Amino acid sequence: MKLNKRLSLVVGLCAFTLLSGLVLAQDVGPKGTASPAAMAAIGQWIGILKNPRVVDGCGCYFMAPEDYGKKPPSNKMIYESTLDTQTAYINLQGRDMTFKKVSGEAPKEAKKGTQFSLQYLAYDIKATIDLVVKQVCPPKDESCEVTNYDATLSVDTGSAHQTMKLSGDCGC
Repeated sequence: MKLNKRLSLVVGLCAFTLLSGLVLAQDVGPKGTASPAAMAAIGQWIGILKNPRVVDGCGCYFMAPEDYGKKPPSNKMIYESTLDTQTAYINLQGRDMTFKKVSGEAPKEAKKGTQFSLQYLAYDIKATIDLVVKQVCPPKDESCEVTNYDATLSVDTGSAHQTMKLSGDCGC
């Protein structure tokens, strides 16, 4: 009788473990990314980067408009990219993710009001940042190396979509 109870317990635990694994596997995509269904269930899933990666102060970095321009400066970065915009970093569901650019190019000579878009991909997650030049360096200011932007970041997993307004800078 003890053997039957142990056997039943072992079979029950194995079945529970197997079923739990199947449920969890449905919520996790490639390399640990959350599935679109799991992300959609959360609603707001774009977050603040935990580990900002802009190297030597050069790159593009964006935050919520209410955090932009604060004194002292806010470190609540939501989107960052390398200065050449080939790689972008976005936090989704508490995990900093690396995105690679698939299309789009910044204009060589930006003027106030210039608009352009950059598209990125990480696994099956698409990110698009639509940028509008807000302020450029004065023509005779040799020390100015930063362009200010207003932006809209859109992240799409296929079944889940979130859009967020941002403000930020590109430069050194």
